[in-house]
Amino acid sequence: MLIQRNYKLCEALSRMQLQIITCGHVMIDECFRSSVGNCPFSRVYLILTGSLRVETPSRESWELKAGEAYLIPSGARFEYVCEEKVELIFFHIRWHGFDHLDLLRRCRYVVCSLGKVDWMQAALMLLQKESQDSVDGIWLKTEIDRLILTCVERYDIDLTEPRYSDCTKRALTYIQQNLSMELEIDAVAEAA
Repeated sequence: MLIQRNYKLCEALSRMQLQIITCGHVMIDECFRSSVGNCPFSRVYLILTGSLRVETPSRESWELKAGEAYLIPSGARFEYVCEEKVELIFFHIRWHGFDHLDLLRRCRYVVCSLGKVDWMQAALMLLQKESQDSVDGIWLKTEIDRLILTCVERYDIDLTEPRYSDCTKRALTYIQQNLSMELEIDAVAEAA
């Protein structure tokens, strides 16, 4: 018997995690306008009805249309503009590696169009259910992972993790493990 193991791949896969920070269903009235600046998470939108516009400070503009999915990467600065009623499902996500920064922040685009999604109604029904089970959660997370994969491939997002020294990795790990405490520079330095 010959067993070939790839520990580097296992390590890379284990470090990459999809965190769904919040999700929901929203109905937006016409004449709605809101600004967003440098958010630490990415946004996935499934537009059920209507359309809305996303504009950057430099006045670039994208129309988000019914029946389609979109991703807006973390760090983007933009404004929502609605001129009609819009119904959508949203997921605020962080897809991160070792440093816990959203890997999608490396996307060069403000809006990534991900095309038609045939599971919007199933997702809406799931969001409206009183009780949730693990199978539903796994299904929904898998669908979001597929959208992210589409985005990474279509928009050529570089997922290469930055190379940190061992000292920096220890410092980052200490900080992540102690975020609920008041951190002092001496304690971080000692952990590194």
